Amino acid sequence: MDEAQATAPCGIRKHLPILNWLPNYPARWLRADLLAGVVAAAVVIPQAMAYASIAGLPVQVGLYVALAPMLVYERMFFNLEQAVEAFTAQK
Repeated sequence: MDEAQATAPCGIRKHLPILNWLPNYPARWLRADLLAGVVAAAVVIPQAMAYASIAGLPVQVGLYVALAPMLVYERMFFNLEQAVEAFTAQK
């Protein structure tokens, strides 16, 4: 039994996949991943607010809507292997 399985019950790991991969996450990736997150937020947040304004809605609606694709992605690709396979599959 690996370390992740020993620290998290099976039911929790099913709903929180971070418990499976976080113990094995390479520290050298952290800086690049944080930078990617900041850059993505710098693009998505103002864009979502602008689209809401154009639609005549409060900017808060744009912020809520900006979260929707992330939640869909998280539900569809709940582990790293699935996410990588989905975008690197050859046809």
